[in-house]
Amino acid sequence: MAKIHYSALINDIKGKLGDSVLAVTKGIAYIRRHNSSPLKLRTARQTQIRGQASTLSGEWYALSDVLKSLWNAYASSLPAGVSGFNAFLKLNSRLYYLFNKSYAISYPPQTPATPVHVQTISCVCFTAGKFEINWQLPYNSNANILCDYRAILPIYKTASLAWKFGFSAGSLSQRSSINTYLENNRPCDFRVRSFDIYGRVSPWSHIFQASRFNPGYNWSDLGQQFSQTDISSLAYLYNGICLAGTNPLGKILRSTDYGATWSDLGQQFSQTQILSLAYLDNGICLAGTSPLGKILRSTDYGATWSDLGRQFSESYIYSLAYLCNGICLAGTRPLGKILRSTDYGATWSDLGQQFSETYILSLAYLDNGICLAGTNLLGKILRSTDYGATWSDLGRQFSQTQIYSLTYLGNGICLAGTIPLGKILRSTDYGATWSDLGQQFSETYILSLAYLGNGICLAGTGTSGKILRSTDYGATWSDLGQQFSQSQIRSFAYLGNGICLAGTNPLGKILRSNC
Repeated sequence: MAKIHYSALINDIKGKLGDSVLAVTKGIAYIRRHNSSPLKLRTARQTQIRGQASTLSGEWYALSDVLKSLWNAYASSLPAGVSGFNAFLKLNSRLYYLFNKSYAISYPPQTPATPVHVQTISCVCFTAGKFEINWQLPYNSNANILCDYRAILPIYKTASLAWKFGFSAGSLSQRSSINTYLENNRPCDFRVRSFDIYGRVSPWSHIFQASRFNPGYNWSDLGQQFSQTDISSLAYLYNGICLAGTNPLGKILRSTDYGATWSDLGQQFSQTQILSLAYLDNGICLAGTSPLGKILRSTDYGATWSDLGRQFSESYIYSLAYLCNGICLAGTRPLGKILRSTDYGATWSDLGQQFSETYILSLAYLDNGICLAGTNLLGKILRSTDYGATWSDLGRQFSQTQIYSLTYLGNGICLAGTIPLGKILRSTDYGATWSDLGQQFSETYILSLAYLGNGICLAGTGTSGKILRSTDYGATWSDLGQQFSQSQIRSFAYLGNGICLAGTNPLGKILRSNC
């Protein structure tokens, strides 16, 4: 804005000159720029609104004098003091917006009653980002439905998102679909309410959530990690912190953002392989190594490590498991020993070679003191009911030579992966007896198993680097195919909230799936 100073030649100035307006306010003359028209004159939305206003104006003038007087009477009761014409346009414009068509009402609202509440709301997601909302209204209700949605952000993001208009539906509908067009499988909040033909609305329903909980189905490749060839082990600790153990330089890798990015903690105590990892509690983690059969221990969520030394002349700590109350187990090679600790892995006792086996390849804790161990040589499953203090031999399982992986699904259901016929075995009685689900998709190794919740399980193979997936607690399996040209899926870790990790060989990649 510029001020004007009068002179003997000019004593007054007003009006418009080009894009400038000249005026006097409170005795002060000024010039300011004036934009007389919007920058975009004919957007689709502007054209739509003008068309609606034109149509509704025509419908108003077509009303009888009696109806116009009713609208004028209705408008006089409104606090804004609008005319009957404006009240007619306001209510009907809302209906145009909700139904995207002419839905003009001729009569003004008769009573101030609130529309009925929506009842029995549910939501089903049938494809990524596409939901179906179901509801019920009281019998003979003539209310319509309005639905809003908003995305639920990942747990490591704190920003909130605004509600978006989802859809409107007529009084006779009981369901409607909505495509949120959000990123794959993003869960959403939904809320619904009813409204009548006069634009009056009920309170919003409770907020309900839905998602296509589909973890482990789609995978992304995070690439080779720090020139390693094998991600032998993975473990999830707490609050986004994950660990990965590698071969051939025996490195421990660490992530603090749910496996999205990784840092290299370096080779650990001259070992070449980190074969196993386990999280205990309160920041305490364990790592099992080769070729010196060491157990490493961390008390700061894997940030730094101490060397507990070689354990009982063994060369490999193949498996680790945490039971509860400080009790941990370790499985060894070449003498097939089970080691046991009762002080969160600080010290260990030797339970000796188990039933003439040479490797304890896998360990799993079930519940109520029940543990399982998988062996190499005769492919046995061992079982303990006293927190790993003593063991019983369930014998060789279905002519296999190695029980390479074990996992517990809850409610007594357990899975075991075998070599050399790539079978998955299943138990429904806490590992007491087993059934043979047969060789899986011509694979010969089932190297890794994981349970993701809601009946969803994963199996990693060692012939074609496939990920197999089950949605019925391991009863049946589907083949997700070879993953990123890898030949082995060596390890899994489930982080919660639909996020899982997989470790591969021979390029030492970490794969990530985010529901």
